[in-house]
Parts: sequence; C-alpha cells; structure tokens
Amino acid sequence: MNFALRLCLSGLLVLLCADVHAVTGGSSDEIRPPSDGRGLTLVQLTDLALSKNPKTRLAWAAIRASDAGVALARAGYWPQIDATLNAQRSRALNFSGQPSSTQTRYGASVSLSYLLWDFGTRKGTLDQAEFDLAAAHLSQDQTVQDVLLEVEQIYYQVVGLQAVVEVNRQSLRDAETNRVAAEERRASGLATVGDVYQSEAARAGARLVLQQSEGQLAAAQGQLAVAVGQSPDSVLSLVPLALTGTVEMPAQGVAELLAEARHFVPNCWPPGRASRPPRPCSRPLAAAVCRRSISAPMPVIHKFAISATAPSSARS
Repeated sequence: MNFALRLCLSGLLVLLCADVHAVTGGSSDEIRPPSDGRGLTLVQLTDLALSKNPKTRLAWAAIRASDAGVALARAGYWPQIDATLNAQRSRALNFSGQPSSTQTRYGASVSLSYLLWDFGTRKGTLDQAEFDLAAAHLSQDQTVQDVLLEVEQIYYQVVGLQAVVEVNRQSLRDAETNRVAAEERRASGLATVGDVYQSEAARAGARLVLQQSEGQLAAAQGQLAVAVGQSPDSVLSLVPLALTGTVEMPAQGVAELLAEARHFVPNCWPPGRASRPPRPCSRPLAAAVCRRSISAPMPVIHKFAISATAPSSARS
C-alpha cells in the first residue's frame, strides 16, 4: 500500500475521531432547565435543537466528511513515497547428525515519485470534492432552516394547545356546576329529570373534549422533545407566551416574498412548472465528474526522483 496515502488516511482518522469526541462526548444529552425555574423559552429550545437534533449533527458530519475528501483529493498533488522491506528466514535440513544451518535474508527499497500528468483525473477529483463540500454546506443551511421552522411550529402548537386545555378544563368545571344546579332545581321542583340528564350529557361531552385536547397536547409535547433531540417522553417546561403589542405584517407582498424564496431556495418552485432550474453546484459538479470519468482510462506520466534499493544481506 502507498505510504503517503496510508499516512494521510491515518491522520484523517485521528482528526475525525477527535471531532466526534468533541461533538458527542463533551456534552450531556439531558436537558437542564434554567436555574430560576421559569422554564424554557423559544430561543433556548432553538439552541438545544441546533446542538442536539440528529439532523443538524448529520449535516455537520457530512461537511466534515466532505472537507476530509477535499484534503484527500489534494494529496494527489504531493509526491508519493513507496517503501518496501523484505525478510526471509530459511533453515536447511541435515540428516547426517550435524547441526542445521539457519539463514536470514533481508532487503529494503525506497522510491519517490511524482505524478506529472494524468489527463485531468487529479483535477477532476479535486473539483468534485470541492463541489461536494459546497453542496454539503448548502444542505446544512437547508437543514438548519428546516429544524428552526419545525421547532417554532411545534412550540406555538404546544402553547396553543395548553391554552385550549385550560379553556376545556374551565368548560368542564362550568358543566359540573350546571349539573349540580340542575339537581338542586329538580329537588326543589323547578326542573325535570330530563334537565338533569341534559346537564350530565353536557358534562360528559366537556370531559371528552378535555381528554381529546390533552391527548393532542401530549402528542405535540412529544414532537417538541424529539425536535430538540430528546426522547418523546421527556417533559419540557415552557415559559408562558406573553402577547405584548400587536403583530406587524411584513412590508412585502405575497408575490415579492415568493420571488425572493425562489431566488434563495432552489427547492421552492411552482408545482405546475415542468422543470426546475438547476442547483448552483449541479452543473460544475457534473462537469467535474465527466472530466474525471473521461480521463480515468488515459495513461499517466510519472517522474521518479529517487529510487534506492539496499542490497540483500544474509546471516547464518
């Protein structure tokens, strides 16, 4: 195996292991709420999602892998060192009763070569690795935006469902009060049994609505826990949403916002259009792959700078 390639792979492996330990080993996966006991805000949930969500970790790992691929492709411009060491040990059989002789032979050779021309294979490999790195950066940006949007949507959903649950609890208390009042009116002769049954049915309906809203809230809380990188059964204490002031609408219109989204987000395109515009890195990446594929079967030109071979030695 080539010595320079072996050395490069070993260094990259050490760097990757150190990065993985720094990302995963230095922090705990348990969410710790603020010391004041007020719960987690949307900003804190967003920070947790960016640091602990598996999607963001995977995107960051893809960038590190693409960066290592660029460094590995650049190694093709360095000279190559081949070192060979041969050793052989033999023992002659002797049936005359005299001691057998043992011989050890060894030899070493070192050669230094440099690739002068390979018809674009090396350049195509480097270009492909660089465009893969650019694509990994763009994919990470899209992943971060998706995670932020997911956390914000689920957060406001949880806050809204908490308000709905509180309203349904108040409705259940009101239904219970109406049932008690109906029984008291029936005992006083001011209501019939049908009125009592109607109040009990209203209480049962309010209880059912409350249970449904509580189930929806539990499901939303589980989705929020998963979005921030925790298990679905984790309990997250949230800060109550305080609505102060009025919500201001953006100055741009819907058409302007859609045009801006199509310009900056390649995936945002009208569904009725037959074809979408190519991504920024798709054409150069395809050209680099084509250059590499075309030049792969071509011959290469090497220059041997140093070639030394040590003579074989024998020792009995």
